[in-house]
Amino acid sequence: MTTRPTETWDTRGLSSAARVESWHDALAETHLRFDVAVPQPARATFEAELTRRRFGELALVDCAVDPCSGHRGRRELAVDPGWAGVLVVGAGRERVSQAGREMLLGPGDCVVWDGDLAADFEVLEPLRKRTLLLPRERILGLGGSIPVHIPAGSAHSRLLAGYLDMLSRELDHLDGPACAAAANAALELMRAVVAPRSGGDLRAVLLPQIHRWIEARLHDPRLNPREIAGAHAISVRTLHALFASTDESVGGFIKRRRLERARAELLELPGAAVTHVALRWGFPNAAHFSRCFRAEFAVSPRELRRQAAPTAVPSTPTPEGPR
Repeated sequence: MTTRPTETWDTRGLSSAARVESWHDALAETHLRFDVAVPQPARATFEAELTRRRFGELALVDCAVDPCSGHRGRRELAVDPGWAGVLVVGAGRERVSQAGREMLLGPGDCVVWDGDLAADFEVLEPLRKRTLLLPRERILGLGGSIPVHIPAGSAHSRLLAGYLDMLSRELDHLDGPACAAAANAALELMRAVVAPRSGGDLRAVLLPQIHRWIEARLHDPRLNPREIAGAHAISVRTLHALFASTDESVGGFIKRRRLERARAELLELPGAAVTHVALRWGFPNAAHFSRCFRAEFAVSPRELRRQAAPTAVPSTPTPEGPR
């Protein structure tokens, strides 16, 4: 999974007659197809700007747009089904209607919308929003139902807004594996939102995934908090805060799991050299490994092996029978 070049659309510099048509086409390209309208007096000054970053099957779209409206009905639904989106309002106000629900959105509000349902939107004042687009089945497969309105100020809205903001800043710098991790993290966050009964919060959603990511790379001596944070599109500060709630630091978790894996290998492979085991699990040398090992298990690696070695049982001489 890799990111593609950032794509941009902008109505500035276009004639007043071309601006609405350009907005219609850009919205269809970056989001979904809508029948859009702009108030007649405002057409000459209407402005809209879109930026899209795609990674794998997901896309992150930033939008700044003046007042306008749009309708997605039967004709539009037939063109591009199968998508859903997570919208976070940064500034301005917008009214969104879907599935019989009318939602008035302001800064900090979030909506998870269903691209396979008819919808209407009305931008009431200059709007700035960010949307994560993904295949509809990926959300429905998480449990719960959509559309979902997440009010501003709630834990879930702060969670989504913060993650998408971080993702927007870091996405261009992530390689393929890191993009995959970022996409998986986004889906795990969605699980907490569309199925809130799971009790998901940032720690409960992200920490298990981070643990699994670290476990797969314990052998890498270069493993560090900055790499871990970047792979999950969060800041190093956020990463440390996640681990603080577990009473174990990032470095402490990595060292403990390396030692536990090394201990298991020492017992399973009694012929393996201690130095080789130390290097295989990310320790710079055998002396450092032995010090850490003793601090964790109260024995040295060699003492562990001696204690685990089967005790030799003296053989009992067989009495000689009569000749």
